[in-house]
Amino acid sequence: MKFIFLISVLLFGFVADEQLQFDASSVKWTPKTKSPDEVINQVYRFKNVSDGPVKIVEVRPSCTCTTPDFSKGETASGKTGFVTLSTTARQLRESHKVDAVIKTSNTKGQKRFYKIELIYGAQ
Repeated sequence: MKFIFLISVLLFGFVADEQLQFDASSVKWTPKTKSPDEVINQVYRFKNVSDGPVKIVEVRPSCTCTTPDFSKGETASGKTGFVTLSTTARQLRESHKVDAVIKTSNTKGQKRFYKIELIYGAQ
């Protein structure tokens, strides 16, 4: 199996070079109040580590209880951007964890996928 993967890399250029580098891709959230309606707006910051501009095409959360927001337009090489996941304490506690898949594209048409997660961390 490894041999087949190696051949596909050599033939098709399946190189997993990163376009974005996140400060943290997984965050454990702890409630600040006892209110189940406490709003969570978790920001994930990233830096474009590629040699050209990158655009976030889509952010797809694993739960409809979560609303994404993200840097619009292209993020130039060396510049930073953000992805925000918004939900409530009740919704996060019930699901325990929310994931989101981020789809990016660069000017060469190369697509990359990244995963971020927000984990309920109350004791």
